[in-house]
Amino acid sequence: MLAMNKKVVASFIVLATILLLLLVFRVIRLPFLPIHPHQAMPNQTALFFEINIADIEQLTIAPSPIAQLFLPENLSQEVGLLREILGGGVDFPNHTECLISVNPTQHPAADLLFIIPKMGHLDVDEIGIAAGWSRRVYQYGNESLTTLKKAGNVCSFVVYRNLLIFARHAYLVEDALSQLKQPSSSLCTDKGFKKMNKRVPAEAGTFPVYIHFPSFQPQFAPMLNAVRFDQLKKVETIGEWALWNIPISGNPAVWKGAFVPSENNKMLMANKQANNPIDGKVWETVPDNLAGTLAMATGDALTTFFQDTALPIGNEAVFAIGETLENNQPEQFLLLAVTDTKLAEQAVQKIGPATMEKEYQLFNIWNIKNKGISSILGGQPTYAAVLSGFILFGNSLAGMERWLGKYLAGQTLSKDVAFLALKNELPKDAPLLLQVDGVKGWQQIAPFWNEKMIVSLGRNPIPFERMVGALEWKGPVGQMTFVQPEKPKAEQRFVNILWSVPLMANAALQPVVQMNQPKGELDIFITDDENRIYLVSRSGQLLWRRQLPERIQSDIFHVHLVNGDQGQFAFSTRSAIYVVDRAGEDVEGFPLELAVPATNGVTVVDFFQSNDYHFFIACENGKAYGFDEKGSPIEGWRPKEGIGWVEHPLLHFQAEGKDFLAMLDVTGKMKVFKKNGSDRFKTVVFDTPDLQRLDYQISKSSSRIVTSNREGKVYVTNLVGNHFGLQLRAGKNEEVKFLFADVIGDERKDYIALSGNELTVSHYEGNKFEKAFTHQYPWSQDEVFSVKWERRNKDFIGTVNRSKKQLFLMDGSGRIPDQFPLAGSTPFVIADLMGDGKPVVIAGNGAGVVAYVLE
Repeated sequence: MLAMNKKVVASFIVLATILLLLLVFRVIRLPFLPIHPHQAMPNQTALFFEINIADIEQLTIAPSPIAQLFLPENLSQEVGLLREILGGGVDFPNHTECLISVNPTQHPAADLLFIIPKMGHLDVDEIGIAAGWSRRVYQYGNESLTTLKKAGNVCSFVVYRNLLIFARHAYLVEDALSQLKQPSSSLCTDKGFKKMNKRVPAEAGTFPVYIHFPSFQPQFAPMLNAVRFDQLKKVETIGEWALWNIPISGNPAVWKGAFVPSENNKMLMANKQANNPIDGKVWETVPDNLAGTLAMATGDALTTFFQDTALPIGNEAVFAIGETLENNQPEQFLLLAVTDTKLAEQAVQKIGPATMEKEYQLFNIWNIKNKGISSILGGQPTYAAVLSGFILFGNSLAGMERWLGKYLAGQTLSKDVAFLALKNELPKDAPLLLQVDGVKGWQQIAPFWNEKMIVSLGRNPIPFERMVGALEWKGPVGQMTFVQPEKPKAEQRFVNILWSVPLMANAALQPVVQMNQPKGELDIFITDDENRIYLVSRSGQLLWRRQLPERIQSDIFHVHLVNGDQGQFAFSTRSAIYVVDRAGEDVEGFPLELAVPATNGVTVVDFFQSNDYHFFIACENGKAYGFDEKGSPIEGWRPKEGIGWVEHPLLHFQAEGKDFLAMLDVTGKMKVFKKNGSDRFKTVVFDTPDLQRLDYQISKSSSRIVTSNREGKVYVTNLVGNHFGLQLRAGKNEEVKFLFADVIGDERKDYIALSGNELTVSHYEGNKFEKAFTHQYPWSQDEVFSVKWERRNKDFIGTVNRSKKQLFLMDGSGRIPDQFPLAGSTPFVIADLMGDGKPVVIAGNGAGVVAYVLE
């Protein structure tokens, strides 16, 4: 018995010793054991990645598109700095893993912290000396931290046991040292991190990227839009950690990761417990035009959540994001499976209260008042409609109509070949699937970043057109698989879309890009064919929308009626002249109502470049009117009689110190006036009616006014009224569209004719008029226009085919850049939208306006 007691006591002592050692190791680091780099990572870090030293060069020189999404722009520069100070005094074997944390700053770049296991010989006292760096050593706690300086550059490092810790800023090294002194709070002790790291093996050719959700909003605040902080704070309710194994190079079709959910997220916990595949009927109901879709099995979780509604809830739910609403909040949808469609139709009328909002084809759309459902959809107004086997909730009436219209037309993900091909590459029984559109997804993500960040990117950074992912539960961790299309063939180029903004109807006119002077930024003014006007910021945010009573029938002019302000937009409809400020409000005194309906669009003239504007317009009574900015008639135009029926805008230009104001009526008579309304020269009568819009050229030898008929005959008039004709040849010379622009040769403008699918460019070579080249498009083009780019002294030629929604751009040699045709349905402009020197194409594209970055 005594011997047995001794054994029990001995066993107890051994066990207690082991427990004590474990406790000591958790709180106090034993000096004879190496330190894992994870222990030095500050526990407030939101984003860090791990990379093999041997892969860093490849990662910074030719990273995969997915890698570029996560890598800071200054990584290559920081790695170069590290190599410089180390020189040849250190030997890193190929298997050495380096941890790099990303620490956002007020600048677009980020501060980086490197944590590297010290391998081989490293003489701390010699670091930086050979490269000419000056050194200063100071004590931080009980450790010696070194700061290096050279030619304005500063960096810091410390060697702590088996770790080399390096950063450009000393505070990051100090944070790592502080973390090493607190082993009980390191990543190695974080339950969520341990779960994830244990179950996700490293893959060859990849590097892991870790995101800590609770730290994301506070740490990334310098790069984020402060207005969206509350929404971003909710990210931590989704999960604790996410891990992506990012392919280092190439254009991978498949990449994997892991996810540790928040235990407080009831939906994800329910999905984890249900763990059954998603019914294919979901894809027959979800439209193919959404920015993002999350479909998940939910088990009985939703039954409890909606128990006060009497809805017969099933076990599947879809959360979806659509277009951007006017307040820059996204359209949000919740699609729930129901066990009985008829019971659902009865129950939806009793939610809230509910009132009938609209009958849309076969469906009733209800406006419901239910705080619970409204909170899921961002607190916006809530609408509901019952489909076969589902109930759909949304925060946008227009969005509900688009969804239902797509559903009726069969334009759903179940018919989307590209989606199905990607989905078939994923695990078949996954209980959660995610689908993201690269263009529309960026449109929804961009508002969460601040303006500096958007400008620094200058493009849509999402490197895929579409991505589909699946999540499978492996114990407490969700293992993720993502697939995207294989690298497109040359003839299937992926166009870099900066943003795309939805309109409420098809875009009607060419977008107008103008400088907002106080902000030093460009804004985009656009109209739709249901008489709405919009202003969009350079980063693709809808600033405002306004309904007009009539369509705009003029150009859009940028004016400054008040010196030093942001400027306004002037235009006209059939009944009025408008001047609208940058908030979408009418300037005092406008709109200027017309006593007689207008036949053409207004022309705004600033004769002395003094912000003293005059407005000229022709009306149905055959008279032309001129008004000053206060709406008072001006001398000589009170009105100007005998003008005739004029459909094209008045043309104004200055030459030889004189003003020329020209009007062309539908019978082929051109009248040219002085500023005071008297004749500049006698009326010119051309031999054909229905001529095209007037244009002009100022040149020492050949100043002229030009127009063309529909058969390609150009009428050229000099500044004293003498005129002659030029015959252009294009296609069958039927329905010729004429453009007068300087695209080739000397400074004189050239003669461009478009007929059907054939375009010709003719010009003067000396005194000889000749054809420069002919181009045939794949199909007929509806319109030809000049496109200017500020870094080029010659114009480009633009064309558009509206039915096919295709845009073409051509230079003066007849060459079309590789990026074209682009998708679009209106004439387009090119502007340095982000101020980074990159040309951006802005065009209407159906019911939207889109911006493409041309590399």
